[in-house]
Amino acid sequence: MGFLSGVLEDVSEKQPYSVGKTMLKEFVESELKPKLSTGREGFEFIAQVAGTVREYNERVKESNNHVKTIINNMDRDMKTLQNEVGKILQHNPDSENFDEVKQGETLVTKLADEYAKKGMNFDSNFVIREMNAWMTGAKVEPKQQFKDLNADLRLKITHARNNITHEAERLTTLSKKQKENLAAMTSMISNKLKTLKSCVNDRIMKDVNELVSKVNEKVAAILKLLKSISETLWDHVNELGRWIKEADEISVDAVKDVKGIIDNGVGWHKSDPIKEQAKQLKDKATELYWKFEGATRSVEDGVKNAKTEKVSELDKWKAAGDAAVNKAKEKCDQIVGKLKGQGSETGIVGERKAVTNAAEQLKIKADELRGKAYAAKTQIETLVSQALGEVKTMDDALRTNLRTVRDGIKSGIMDYIKNGLNGKIKVALTEMTDKIAHRDEEKPAKPGHLDKIVKGIKTYAERFSKEDEKTGFKGVVKGWLADILQSTPVTTTLATYIGGSKVGTLDNAEGIAQAIVAELKVEVTTAVDTFKNHVQDAGDSSTKIEDYILAVNNVCEKFAKAVGLKIKGQVEIGGVSRQMAENIKHVFTKVQSPVGRESDLAQAIRLILLQLIGAASQAGNAVHSFASIADDGLDDDDYDLGKNLTDGVGGVKKLGTQLYQQLQQAGGDRSSHFADFNGQIASTVNPIIGTEDVTDRSHKVTLDETKFSGYLHSVSKTVAGKKELIGDTGEGSLPQSIKKIQNEINEKQEYLKNVSNGESGGNGTFDAKTFETLNGQITSNLTAFTGAVEQLVKKDRVNTTVNAYLEDVSLLLNSGDPVDLKSDIKDTHPSVKGLVTIKEEIDSALDGIKNKADAEFDAAKATTDSGNIFTTLSTAITTNLKDLLAAFEEAGKQVNKHLQKLKTNIGKKEHGADAAVGTLQKIHDNLVTLLNGDISQVINDATAFKKQANQLRDKTIGALNGHVEDEVKKAETALITQANKNYVTSVKEMLTAFADKVQKELKPLPGEIDTDRQHGFKGFMRTLQGTFNGDETLTDNIDKLKGLVSELS
Repeated sequence: MGFLSGVLEDVSEKQPYSVGKTMLKEFVESELKPKLSTGREGFEFIAQVAGTVREYNERVKESNNHVKTIINNMDRDMKTLQNEVGKILQHNPDSENFDEVKQGETLVTKLADEYAKKGMNFDSNFVIREMNAWMTGAKVEPKQQFKDLNADLRLKITHARNNITHEAERLTTLSKKQKENLAAMTSMISNKLKTLKSCVNDRIMKDVNELVSKVNEKVAAILKLLKSISETLWDHVNELGRWIKEADEISVDAVKDVKGIIDNGVGWHKSDPIKEQAKQLKDKATELYWKFEGATRSVEDGVKNAKTEKVSELDKWKAAGDAAVNKAKEKCDQIVGKLKGQGSETGIVGERKAVTNAAEQLKIKADELRGKAYAAKTQIETLVSQALGEVKTMDDALRTNLRTVRDGIKSGIMDYIKNGLNGKIKVALTEMTDKIAHRDEEKPAKPGHLDKIVKGIKTYAERFSKEDEKTGFKGVVKGWLADILQSTPVTTTLATYIGGSKVGTLDNAEGIAQAIVAELKVEVTTAVDTFKNHVQDAGDSSTKIEDYILAVNNVCEKFAKAVGLKIKGQVEIGGVSRQMAENIKHVFTKVQSPVGRESDLAQAIRLILLQLIGAASQAGNAVHSFASIADDGLDDDDYDLGKNLTDGVGGVKKLGTQLYQQLQQAGGDRSSHFADFNGQIASTVNPIIGTEDVTDRSHKVTLDETKFSGYLHSVSKTVAGKKELIGDTGEGSLPQSIKKIQNEINEKQEYLKNVSNGESGGNGTFDAKTFETLNGQITSNLTAFTGAVEQLVKKDRVNTTVNAYLEDVSLLLNSGDPVDLKSDIKDTHPSVKGLVTIKEEIDSALDGIKNKADAEFDAAKATTDSGNIFTTLSTAITTNLKDLLAAFEEAGKQVNKHLQKLKTNIGKKEHGADAAVGTLQKIHDNLVTLLNGDISQVINDATAFKKQANQLRDKTIGALNGHVEDEVKKAETALITQANKNYVTSVKEMLTAFADKVQKELKPLPGEIDTDRQHGFKGFMRTLQGTFNGDETLTDNIDKLKGLVSELS
């Protein structure tokens, strides 16, 4: 009994699951232990122990079976789901029947909703709540019987629950999305087809109306043309009828006439007149021959008359030419005489005198104008001198006035500084410096910006002095890890373990960071301890600020080194990384079941730790750089953050008082940073307005070249030292511009430079002698011009004078061939015939004409046989006329034959008789039939079409609209049916995948649940009861125990 009590007590206390624990413990404490040491009575209690063991094992079995039943039920549901999914559109997967497909859509939607809920409920089925407790509101923890299984099995069931819940949520989301897409697609199909139908109907209405309108226009045009053709054809047919009638009559008359030709009854009475006309032709030709002979004699007489009468006219022309040459020579003499002023008192002298008088008047007016120009030149010099004087006066006044203004400004500024600005500056500076660093004596002190910086440094540094996850160094490390977990290398590596594409995001980054920080607890503690060694109190001296910063740096460096040592020496993924991966992998299972190996997670952990070392080192270096604290000897000696902050706070606090004191001393004998305000103001104002002009005692200023650059460009500094200005290059642009006026007008040749009052009369000058000299030159030049004209006209030995040309004309009139010309035209006319030669050549030409006429007459005389040829020709005409009449007889026979054929082709018949095919009469009859038949019918149809077109249009539009309506309905049904089929196919695939995934997750669990009762405390208690028989437990061992007890008792 003692053994059984110890065993059962040990099981009740040490079993890692709850099922049977309380019952077994109460049995041991309240029933079994009191029976110990009771002798035979205690042995009798063995039967109750056997019953308790059996009850315990039944409870364990029931608990396990409950879990297995949930799993088996879910597995059975999945098989049912697969079966139901397989039936949907099973026999006709490509069905085009909308009702059949719609029924399938309804079924898959129902299945997706139903089994997604089963998947969601699968997790909650493991939780057993006490109904009475729930109704009464009592707080009782729900039972989760799967937790009574072994640890590995519990973890697998947890994974299965999480994964099936995830898949159910995914099924719900995706099926809902597919349903929404189906609704959107159905709506879009209906709307688009409705729009399409409206668009097509509108286009049909528009195009058919346009077509009918255009057809009506074309039919109207065709109808008009047909009527025109009909009218024209009727005109032509009627004309053809008249033509047939007349042609038939003409052909009858022609046959009669041709018969006369054939019978020699036509033309013979005309032969005698033809013979008579041939005789007359002979007579006329003979007459012409003798007239030609008379014309030849007339040519001989005309040539003779031309030589005796017309050629003699050349002699008259020569005499007239000689007279003209002589007159021209006389006129040349008169021109020269006029230019010289020679001749009588009737005006020849006056003509030359008019020229010289005009020149004299021109001289007088020009000299008057020169005098006025000289006066203007003198006046310009006076005015320029006055303007330069005004510039000098203006410069002196400006400098004097600027000194007055400058002294007034200095006096006003000094008075303002002494009478109030100092106090205002102190108050204002105090207000401003309090915002930077508040004075200690004012309570309560409102911290300034520098105070806040010092406090901020302390607050920042204190995060490295403790381990707290929110306000301490663990929080800092979590922040570093949060950034590292968002980096692409880390997310890519973790994606291998988690599954899917998680680059750039992690669903539980904060949980991962917290888990890693927990694994680095020793390293965090080690690093934080270095802070405490550096900073002993919270003072705010420069040294303490430096200590805070150095402490932060040391914490970062210590942490980086500690983490480095933790992973140092790892050649392969193992050691610390693998251990940490094992410890934190539960973080990932909260989101979804990882698909990778733990070695993938270990690799990611190693990568994270390496980046964490870098982040810590970088943070430490950043603090170094910020505070300019370094051990490499390269930092800036003038930049010490702690010292500079402390000195800055103190300096700012004293700034207002020190500035007030310095301003109070300014202007006095005591030393001041502001020195003498008078001197300060003067040193500020003088460079702007100007300093004293030491070269001048008239209280002027010297202008600064940079401040008055514009003015000094116009009026130079040198003007101040001059008594008067002359406009040279050193006096500025304004005096130079004024002087330039004088120089431009008085010194340039194109203006007044050469205008003077002298009497030199030189070239280019305008003085008192200039125009007198020019007048004399006009007179002398006129005389020279006269001589030149005389030389041009009369000089005998020069071959370019007018007289020379007149002499050549005289030679041409009186010389033979060639003429020896004397003037300069002889080079361009080297061979010129004289009039004598020309007269001789004309005589020769007239003789040639006479000889040609004689030769032509002799040739005609020989050709006509002195006129006898015409008699021969008359006889030949008479003979040929007989032959012609015989030819007419033969031709008449041929014409008669063709006329008979023509009459046959015309084919005119009496009214009512049918014309032969191929005759004009038949063509006429066919055209009449065509006009009365087909063309008339076409015109009637075209006329009727105009009336029927609108009815046909409306009927056509109605038929087309009906067809479009039918086709759109068919297309809408087909597209919506296809969209539903796509939806059914997609959701069936999702349901099948869901069922496969759930079955895969559940498949190993029932067997392992059965195995769970064969090991550990559960297996021990079953063995205590008896032999295992599948899922049942025999009672052979407990029966043996009871038999033993019977023997002992």
